[in-house]
Amino acid sequence: NSVLSWAVSFEKLLEDPSGVAYFTAFLKSEVSAENILFWKACEKFRTIPATSLDELKAAALSIYTTYLS
Repeated sequence: NSVLSWAVSFEKLLEDPSGVAYFTAFLKSEVSAENILFWKACEKFRTIPATSLDELKAAALSIYTTYLS
């Protein structure tokens, strides 16, 4: 069961879309959703091809202005 694997490894929770959804809901209830949203934005950034410079720049700027500035 995937839920049981979440207890063994935080990475397993983050690899499972359902785990991320439940964890996001929990963080929202704890007023900490920004942390997981930052992680999700960074994970999405990692999937952008290195050849897509305009997309990389736009995503990097969005992450910076939303979470770091």
